[in-house]
Amino acid sequence: MDPLLRRMDMRQSSRFLLCACIVAVLLLIKINATGWATPQSKGFEVRKVTDIFEFRTGVIVDSNQSTVYLMNLLRGIDAVDLSSGELLWSTTNAAKPLLLYDGRLVAQAEPATPSNRLRIVVLDAKDAGKLLLEPNVQLPKDIQVAIDDGLGTTFRTSARLHEDKVIVSWQYSNQHISGAPPGPTAKVSVTAGTIQIDLKTGNTDSLKSEEVPPIPDTQLPDNVAQLIKLGTLPGPLWQVGNVLATIDRIKDKGGQRTILRRWRRETGQPLPEVVLFGEELTYRYTSADGRYLLASKPLDSAEPHWSWRIFSLETGEQVAEVRNAFPATWFFITASSLILEVPPTGRISNGEMVIDQPLRLRAINRETSNQLWEWPLRDTTYRGPYPPRLTGGSRPP
Repeated sequence: MDPLLRRMDMRQSSRFLLCACIVAVLLLIKINATGWATPQSKGFEVRKVTDIFEFRTGVIVDSNQSTVYLMNLLRGIDAVDLSSGELLWSTTNAAKPLLLYDGRLVAQAEPATPSNRLRIVVLDAKDAGKLLLEPNVQLPKDIQVAIDDGLGTTFRTSARLHEDKVIVSWQYSNQHISGAPPGPTAKVSVTAGTIQIDLKTGNTDSLKSEEVPPIPDTQLPDNVAQLIKLGTLPGPLWQVGNVLATIDRIKDKGGQRTILRRWRRETGQPLPEVVLFGEELTYRYTSADGRYLLASKPLDSAEPHWSWRIFSLETGEQVAEVRNAFPATWFFITASSLILEVPPTGRISNGEMVIDQPLRLRAINRETSNQLWEWPLRDTTYRGPYPPRLTGGSRPP
C-alpha cells in the first residue's frame, strides 16, 4: 500500500477510535414508586438496539427486510439488498435518507440552487421509492441548506418519529477560513432549529425549543439505576433483547481484561460476567446497531493487516474472526455477512487531493473474509482546496 494512503486510512481510523472512547457524563437519576428508575435524558447514555438503525450519516439499515438505503454518487438514493448487493430501486426525488418507519422513508432532497429552503421528502420504500409527500420549509435567510460540506460550512439534519409526526432537527455552522491562523477571537457561527411535519397532511411547523417533544427516557431496574447513580458503571449501557449490557476494563495482577457485565432487563437480575479478552486485543467499539463488539490486533505481515474479533453483546460469545486492512471501521452484521465502511483513498496531485477509490460499503464473508459485494457511498466531507497559507503573521482583512 502506498505510504500516503496508509497514513490517510490510519488517521481516519484514529478519528473513529477517538469518537468511540467518549463516555457520557453521569448525572443524577430519579426513581419512581414502581421500583424502576429513569436516567435523565442528558445523563448516563442508554442505547436500545433496534432492527432499523442509522449506520452512518445518510445510510439507513432495515435488518428485517435485509435492505440498506444510502446516498449514491448521483445525488440520489439507492435501495440495496444486503444479502446480494443488488440494486432494488433508485430515485432522484431525494438525496439523503433520514428515517425509516412503517415502510416509509423520510429523506432530505437535494437543493436545486443555493438557498434557505429545506425540502423534506417522504417516499414509499415498499413501492420503488414512490413520492408520497414533499413538504418545504423556509429557514432563516442567512442559512444555506446543503448536503455536502463546504469550505468552513456544514448543514446537518436528523429526524425522529413522535406519534404521527416527524421531528426534523437542523443545524448550520459557518466559519471563515483563510490562509492565516484563526487566532483567539475566531468564532464558529452556529444556528439550529426544529421542524414538525404532519404525516397526514404534509403541513410543517417550526418549533420553539420549549415546544420540541422530549426523547422518552429508558426505564431501568432499580438496582442498575443505583449503579449508574453511584458512578460504578463505565457506560454506556446497551439494551440488547432481554439483556442490559456494558463493557468494563479492569486491571489486576493478571493484567488488563475487558469484561462484559449483564443484567436481566425486566428484573435487574445480574447475569454471569464474561471475560472477553485480555491485553492481546484492543477494544474498538460496538457495531452500528449495538449488537456486537469489535476488538482487533495487528498481524505480522508485509502489509498492515489486522485480525478482527467480534463478540455478541448479549451473550459474550465470539461470532466472527476476519482479516482487515484497518484496525477498525464502522460495521454491522447480517445473517451471513459482515458489512463495513471503507474510507476513501487518494493521492496528492498538483497540491490537491485526488480520490482514487470513493467512500464505500463492503460486505465480506464472516468465515473466509472474502469480499461479497461493494457499493459506493456519497462522501459529504469537504475535500476541496484551501486558501494558501499566509506567512509573516499577516491576516487578511
